[in-house]
Amino acid sequence: MSHARSPPEADKSAQWEKPFAKVFISEEKGMGLKATSDIPAGTMLINEEVIAVLGEERLKSVTNPREYNQFIAAKVKAMGGNEYARQFMSLPNKCKEHYDGFMNIFGGVMETCNFPANLDGIPSAVVGLDSAYLNHACFPNVVVSFLTPQDIYGERAGQHPDEYWIRAYTCVNVAKGEELAAAYNHLNFPAATRKARMQGFYAFDCHCEHCEKADPAVDGFMDVYGKIERTLIQPHAIENEPAAVLEAAYDLGIGMIAVGIFDYRYATLWEQCAVLCAWHSDEGRALVFAGRSHATYELLEGADGRNSKRLWYWRNNIQELPGFGASKRGKSSEMEAKLLVYNPRRHAEILFMLGAKKKEYVRLSDYSGVIGQREDESFGWITREHDNEDDDDEKETPQQLEAFLEELENEKKEYDQDRLAKEKEKPSANKKSKGKGKGKKAKH
Repeated sequence: MSHARSPPEADKSAQWEKPFAKVFISEEKGMGLKATSDIPAGTMLINEEVIAVLGEERLKSVTNPREYNQFIAAKVKAMGGNEYARQFMSLPNKCKEHYDGFMNIFGGVMETCNFPANLDGIPSAVVGLDSAYLNHACFPNVVVSFLTPQDIYGERAGQHPDEYWIRAYTCVNVAKGEELAAAYNHLNFPAATRKARMQGFYAFDCHCEHCEKADPAVDGFMDVYGKIERTLIQPHAIENEPAAVLEAAYDLGIGMIAVGIFDYRYATLWEQCAVLCAWHSDEGRALVFAGRSHATYELLEGADGRNSKRLWYWRNNIQELPGFGASKRGKSSEMEAKLLVYNPRRHAEILFMLGAKKKEYVRLSDYSGVIGQREDESFGWITREHDNEDDDDEKETPQQLEAFLEELENEKKEYDQDRLAKEKEKPSANKKSKGKGKGKKAKH
């Protein structure tokens, strides 16, 4: 057995032949993972316990390499004895010749193969036998998440202080022969800036497809990405310019779909929209946004992922969203979300308040007059005066709400299908030539 401990849930990746192989990618990146079959979005690829080095523990790799090597060796031994140690020592190692040869084999593997992690707010590095081969991509097709002792054991976490796990899920459909890569960091800048920052942060040149062959259109979007994103979290804008913020979120979502960003950034976007709507007491819109965020998180990390569980709770307890009710400007009930169900061709205009003045907050009830209108009629808001009393909750639950939430994901599914079809059309030689645009640090 390579692991002394069993997974916190059944290891789905062990229930069938792993849909990837460890192969040489390119001179720039060395080894990596490639899909051995078509893999649907939301597939768990990896669920493994990792060696984790937290915070200042990594300083020993520089200040006292011999002690650091012994420190990592002890962690490896605790994981699974000699068999696990043999597998760990077989991982790529760029550092063993730098000092002490064999005496640095454990520390060298750790420094060569680690995946950057944030474990309960502490900058950390982790290494697993499969995840060691995950290369970086700025627009990844794989998303990783981490489980800490607190996540796994709750109040009994102190009895398992060194048990950390990594999970990896596909976030888009992946074609056979395509490299599987995850983002070490989300850098929302044009390619040249991303490459410079990756060199500064991780001391390697990024050779992912979007950095090797930068697309001016993609770079143009990424150049404004950060500015749009900052708008979504500014308290002043959330409070005073809600329509402008939601329209910015709409633009950002369309841009993400266009360039192929479906990782945590995509899920976080809808979570931020849910928080804005909750701030203004808009339960209807908050329900839809929280539902979309939850569905995305669940695809990225499974139903029991930390973010998935948080959004599931908020989706079922909308008034528990942070800041709920600070303003009454958008007051609505969850039942008013049916306005979006009954107007599928106009849901974007209603959901994001497209066309409203930036300081407005158009209540869902202001759209009540559009229910039942013919699709060829021009769209317009039917407004009414709001009284200061609470709106009566409706008892009818719209049965089509779940169908609508699925419809919101259609653009993503269409993107996935188109992407998969294009990959299959490429000749095999063409696939090989793209190796330099994706892959593993020598690990780089």
